Amino acid sequence: MIGAGVTALYARACTHSHHGAEELRNDAREDEASFLAEFLTLSQQVYAATSGNVGIQLGLFSLTTNRLLQAVEIGYDREDKTATAFLRGNVHFFSAAKTKHQAIELSKLLLDESGQRKPWGEFKKDALELHDQYNKHWLSAEYEHAIASSQMASRWLDYDEADLVEYQTVGDDRVRPEHRAWDKVTLPSTHPWWDTHYPPNGWRCRCTATVGAPGTRVTPDSILPALPEPDPLFSGNVGKTGVMFPKEHPYYAELSDEAKAEVDEFTKTQNGEE
Repeated sequence: MIGAGVTALYARACTHSHHGAEELRNDAREDEASFLAEFLTLSQQVYAATSGNVGIQLGLFSLTTNRLLQAVEIGYDREDKTATAFLRGNVHFFSAAKTKHQAIELSKLLLDESGQRKPWGEFKKDALELHDQYNKHWLSAEYEHAIASSQMASRWLDYDEADLVEYQTVGDDRVRPEHRAWDKVTLPSTHPWWDTHYPPNGWRCRCTATVGAPGTRVTPDSILPALPEPDPLFSGNVGKTGVMFPKEHPYYAELSDEAKAEVDEFTKTQNGEE
């Protein structure tokens, strides 16, 4: 059974549509066979390993990375792409953690209820259920989140220190209650509230932040403590940090210290760090 943390997290990936959904469906049809082939390669590696422990499978990592970087390209619509480097580094980290997490979850499927090693056919059947979750359903939510995050990272560059920034929802009945509470909150771009409440603040979040119109009233600091706090996994400011997927994500947080170290070292290599 997949870890409770990651299962609970993606149960919240509700059915809100978002930017780029059509691109995902079209591209996914082309990539589906490649994802399946690399996942089966990983499954075979796990099945053949004496301990069930394998390294980060490069093929699956690369496919995941490329998928999410496509989302960044869609969202970060500026001619100067050099500023996407900080987003690219986060994609490398996340893709490495996701690939490692899949390997560990696969290793949990090796034995049956009596503790006996499953035949390959039975193991493969169970493994394919994991594939559908990780590389179809959850990847869809991650892809759309990467588009929204890179859009908002790009937008953050448009704000001056003197600007007032206003949180905006789309105003329909699908807006989350806590996001509705933040609607029309207007604060200087330098206010620390934006360090935690800058959208997107959830899976397929459709909220945005824009420069307040002339004469817009600043929200008093006195009311901010009464407003709900964002989900810790969606709390931050991607425009400042480049973090779309934080280390608190279960793909990384559920790993052992040894596996985390492996992901960290692999990510440094991918980012060209010493």
